[in-house]
Amino acid sequence: MDNVKAISTNKVTLEDEIARGKANLEKLQKQYKQIYEDKLNELIPEFLFKEKKIELDKKIKIEEEKMQEIEAKLNSLNKLEDKEDLVFKAIDDIKKNGLTKEELSRLFDKIVVFDKNEITKEEKDLYNLNNMMYNELYQNGGLAFHLKFMYPQTITNRRM
Repeated sequence: MDNVKAISTNKVTLEDEIARGKANLEKLQKQYKQIYEDKLNELIPEFLFKEKKIELDKKIKIEEEKMQEIEAKLNSLNKLEDKEDLVFKAIDDIKKNGLTKEELSRLFDKIVVFDKNEITKEEKDLYNLNNMMYNELYQNGGLAFHLKFMYPQTITNRRM
């Protein structure tokens, strides 16, 4: 739920940035048109037009690159939000239908059972376990769940 709230907050921030970026881009494009009109009407000399044109070209390019970057982040958040929706749907289905192999496979890539002292350092790295999780599994044994959605990570029975 915290992830969903964070995604929503970040999406609003990015959407605001996009709106500001579009406004800035429109302002720069109006300035560009204005200096072009001034040049055509011979209100400014050619050298000044060229300087202003180069300056505005750079500003427009920077603003467009910012917009592309922000839109990519927003798309990424939308995809993440879609995945979280799938997780919540899977959890709801588990509540309705019980715990089945199909429901578990929607949430987890892998569930590994470790006996006491069985887990190796290589498996620690393979399953992306932090030291606390690794020590818990090494000392007590337990289950490691590798999540399919959101941020691929492994959780142990201690963190469930």
